[in-house]
Amino acid sequence: MLLTMVLMEIRERKRQKALEAERQAAIARGEEPQAEKMVRVPVDDECCGRHAVCERESLLSSKPEIVYYDDEELDRLSGISPEDYTEKDLADVQEVFYTLQDKDVAGWLRSLQLREITLPQDLLDEALMIVSERRFERSKAAAN
Repeated sequence: MLLTMVLMEIRERKRQKALEAERQAAIARGEEPQAEKMVRVPVDDECCGRHAVCERESLLSSKPEIVYYDDEELDRLSGISPEDYTEKDLADVQEVFYTLQDKDVAGWLRSLQLREITLPQDLLDEALMIVSERRFERSKAAAN
């Protein structure tokens, strides 16, 4: 089970890199890149059980709705590389991330993707680990 989750995360990272390469190519061609359509799907804390993978834990969704997590100030980072973030920018991103509840991390990542805000790699790795752990715990609980 853990191996499957690790492989899913690796696949997702490869997909994200491919999407970013495609986005950069579109920019180089002078085209307007399209934001990936990912949003938070509102569901209760407990999964309804109607889906193979709980939508709350998914990083993908088909609705282009942006959900804010009291982080509107991060919109100024849209389209900026994390390497170009100032100390204040980094502090603002960290403050939002470290005040999120674990159950909100996947939705926040979808929100950032829609807003074209890129997390620094260390925070992204930590966020993906939280999402992965929640998926594992949920699947473990479902198996019992």
